[in-house]
Amino acid sequence: MDEDLARSCFFRRGNEDFLKHHLLKYPEQDVPIWAVTEVLSFGNLPFLYDLMQTPDARSLARMFGFAHPSRFGAVLRMMVDFRNTCAAPVW
Repeated sequence: MDEDLARSCFFRRGNEDFLKHHLLKYPEQDVPIWAVTEVLSFGNLPFLYDLMQTPDARSLARMFGFAHPSRFGAVLRMMVDFRNTCAAPVW
């Protein structure tokens, strides 16, 4: 996983000791995916999906019944928008 992404998530989200430990002790190593997913929000999922290699994205899309990865990516973005709409305060 990209270290810049992990660093930005760390500084944005707060004080996750496990991530800080990894970044300080292993500055030359990629942050493990389990550590990155602990600090990412649901809204980050479509962006991570867009970064996947095409064969991997296609495989994941097929697991959810989509023939083409771009359609699955669109559904992920729609789910984030729907969640945000539902979570917005009603005035």
